[in-house]
Amino acid sequence: MPLPRTIVQLGSMWLPLGDDELFPCLNVVLVGWALIAFLPRWKHTPALSLMVVGAYSLLYTILVVERARSGPLPVGSGFGTLQEVATLFTDRGAVMAGCALQSTRCCQSS
Repeated sequence: MPLPRTIVQLGSMWLPLGDDELFPCLNVVLVGWALIAFLPRWKHTPALSLMVVGAYSLLYTILVVERARSGPLPVGSGFGTLQEVATLFTDRGAVMAGCALQSTRCCQSS
């Protein structure tokens, strides 16, 4: 089930965004990676990387809450076996949350 369109404020504009519009935003994690890789000693690197992690954590929380509110997960899904995880990721909302979580973890490893 796709993430319902939500209203996101960008400056003074309010924009309706769904999961198709939010997915490309997951690439913002590359900013954090680039700072860590190319400017590790720059005084602003820790703060900017932390901002990326904070934004992804907020996005992940929103995605998990929206997914939990949208109904039950697919039958046979879970985290116990590889097959259960594969079944879990047939759900579009779970895929979005999984991508956001993985991006956050990568940036936190710095």
